[in-house]
Amino acid sequence: MIGQRGMVGLVRAQPFACLLALRLANAALVQSYIHPDETWQSLEVAHRLAFGYGYATWEWRHGLRGFAHPMLFAAVYRAAHMLGLDGTSLIVAAPYALVAVIAAATDYATFRLAKRVAGDGAADWALFCSAVSWTMASGVMRPLVNSAETALAASAFMYWPWSRPARATGPPDKRGSLLVALTFAALACIIRPTSAAMWLCAGLVLLANQPRAHWISRTIRIVGVAAIVGVVAVAAMLAIDRVGYGRWVFPPYQFYLFNVHEGLATWFGESPPLYHLYVSMPILFAAMLPFVIHGIYAAYRTQTVTCEPAVVALGASILFSMAGHMEYRFLYPLLPIGHAYAS
Repeated sequence: MIGQRGMVGLVRAQPFACLLALRLANAALVQSYIHPDETWQSLEVAHRLAFGYGYATWEWRHGLRGFAHPMLFAAVYRAAHMLGLDGTSLIVAAPYALVAVIAAATDYATFRLAKRVAGDGAADWALFCSAVSWTMASGVMRPLVNSAETALAASAFMYWPWSRPARATGPPDKRGSLLVALTFAALACIIRPTSAAMWLCAGLVLLANQPRAHWISRTIRIVGVAAIVGVVAVAAMLAIDRVGYGRWVFPPYQFYLFNVHEGLATWFGESPPLYHLYVSMPILFAAMLPFVIHGIYAAYRTQTVTCEPAVVALGASILFSMAGHMEYRFLYPLLPIGHAYAS
């Protein structure tokens, strides 16, 4: 029998494999539906792409949604079909196996994020927080675009070039990579364009913390890299949706016209301005919320852990709160930051 030390050693030696096993077991326990989008913006669209039939809701007929996320599940369906494994049970189970990979990637990126900004001890606790999170187990473990967005955001946070606090201990971090981080951020924006609001905040925080002596040159470099990645991302989005729709469509523009210009997002419910503060945050973090708040306060007070991720999360929350229609799942990408501070 594996003892406690052996189990901890196994998790530290093969964290992603252990997390994947956990999330595959988690996937087998998900027997309910919470959001209509689990079907009508994901699996039904993927089935239509893979097999040529399935119902398309009005959003798809009017070009409001992008095909990047459903194509992930369509690829799973097609692979199952080519292998002769497209029986009813496997067609139902296969998407949740992919969701398990997505959730495990989120857990692992959370672990690496905490390790980068706070050290090994904090990383272990951040991994624990993510692994036992009810929101991760019940919310992210669904075929929602928000789940994939969260995994990509966590991966971007993992590589983001956070600044080093004045009193930080340990060797300087060398693993940040702006290009890699922006690539993951761009992928998040491709599958869910509103994610750009969070990366706008991250970019502004990054620029604000550049050394004054080199601010202009570094700003030009950062903006240049971001512009190149952005152009490639837009081109990829156009190509993907050209395949999905069979015509040239730019869903972010159609989405803007419907939800912002015409203000029709409130058809689905109108939320008060502080909804994310007193509804979304308690749902996302539950009993961990006091630890998240304490972790952010301790980072600010001691200056041993960077506060930049918390500033990004705050800025993103404010921007997302400006929308008339809000849902707590829109803040799923902030889970990795919260779990890192809760540690």
